[in-house]
Amino acid sequence: IGRIEENKGSDRVVEVIRLLHQEGKNYHLYFIGAGDMEEELKKRVKEYGIEDYVHFLGYQKNPYQYLSQTKVLLSMSKQEGFPGVYVEALSLGLPFISTDVGGAEELSQEGRFGQIIESNQEAAQAITNYMTSASNFDVDEASQFIQQFTITKQIEQVEKLLEE
Repeated sequence: IGRIEENKGSDRVVEVIRLLHQEGKNYHLYFIGAGDMEEELKKRVKEYGIEDYVHFLGYQKNPYQYLSQTKVLLSMSKQEGFPGVYVEALSLGLPFISTDVGGAEELSQEGRFGQIIESNQEAAQAITNYMTSASNFDVDEASQFIQQFTITKQIEQVEKLLEE
C-alpha cells in the first residue's frame, strides 16, 4: 500500500515474489498505489512470466477491502517514519513482514505480530511461514496490542503528558 517507488523497495517486493514462484509457490502480489516505478515493474513482471500473479491495482480509496482478503503484508522500504500501514494491517488480523525501518521492530513485538527481515530470501521464507500457518501469529493478541494506537488512546497519552 502506498507509492510504488525505489525508496519503498517495490522492486525488491517483485524479486521476492519471483523467488517464491521459482520455488513453485504461486502466491499473488497486490500493489495498491501508484508511482514512478510502476511501468518498469510491470515490464519486469512480464519478463519474469509472473504477470498472472502480480496485480497493480492503482490508487484505491478503500484499500481495506483488498487487505481483508490477504494473508500477510510485505514491505521492503528503505526508510519510514512511523509505519501506520502495519497498525492498519494488524487491525485487520494481518501480520507484516518488513525491513528494519521506522517503528517496525517495536510493532513486531519480537516476532509475535510481524517479522523483520534483511534479505529477499528471508522475506520469501517469512511469507511461506505465514501462508502455511507455520507462525505464531495470534489475531486476538494483535487486536489487543494495537488498541494502544487508537486516536482515543493517543489523546489520553497526550493529556497525561500535559498534566505532568
